Amino acid sequence: MAKLTIEGGESFDVAESKRLVRALVEDAGVDQLHACGGKGRCTTCKVEMVEGEPDKMTKAEATVLSERGLEGIRLSCQMLCDRDMTVRVVSRLEGSGRSDAGGAVADEIEPAPVEWVDRGGVSASRFNSSFFIEQRHESRAAVLTKPGRDEIHAGVWLMTMHLRFFVIARGRNSVPKLGQW
Repeated sequence: MAKLTIEGGESFDVAESKRLVRALVEDAGVDQLHACGGKGRCTTCKVEMVEGEPDKMTKAEATVLSERGLEGIRLSCQMLCDRDMTVRVVSRLEGSGRSDAGGAVADEIEPAPVEWVDRGGVSASRFNSSFFIEQRHESRAAVLTKPGRDEIHAGVWLMTMHLRFFVIARGRNSVPKLGQW
């Protein structure tokens, strides 16, 4: 049994390898959001790890955190209670304006097949763009290895992705002109 502690609250014994989102809802009675039903797509099940953060994360979690530029959080639907841990619940139904917390969450982590990546002590949002391409767009990453016209296509795609993130980070009015890159 693993011990799950809610920061500033009680501790609960949780079955080994139970999904954290299910442990929060079923064992701790927390109104944890999970809008996508625990499939690692929406980030509404986010938690902050206070103690006992696992060294690995699913590829799905690493990808969605990277895409959304989220730091310092983990997705409870993509974590197993395989050790004692203390969490700070960030997304709750109360005050969210939603009518329900989300759909039913499966016993096993989704989406299948589950692939684990080493977190390596770095938050998912700090993975570089090559990690993003490799993990999320494996078919497009193959384009990078082809010589000729495909390299130009891949370069344009990369510039588009970087511009998109730049606009999000700095605001629409700060987009550089073509010669300012």
